[in-house]
Amino acid sequence: INRNGWSRPDPMTATKEVICPAVRRLLTVLAFPVGMPLRTFPFFLGCSQISYTSPVVVNIYPGVFTGIGVARGMLGLHNAYLKLSQTVRDNEFPVEMRLRN
Repeated sequence: INRNGWSRPDPMTATKEVICPAVRRLLTVLAFPVGMPLRTFPFFLGCSQISYTSPVVVNIYPGVFTGIGVARGMLGLHNAYLKLSQTVRDNEFPVEMRLRN
């Protein structure tokens, strides 16, 4: 919302442009790893039933979600650090210029 320059955001526009795409991406990330094996296992294994106690379902899917979460968290922290350092530089520059004058 701030990136688009809205100082007084309209709730309907914010929902349409920010919240809906975020929810859509979240649902895609959650549904894709579960939906792909349900569609591909019967073709490759020749069976119609999937065991939900298999090591792939029990160990690998949580690992994928954890890896994605950690990567996104680290990216968010990195971006927050860059924004913080830029803000500090922007605030310190006028102070330094006043001291030189």
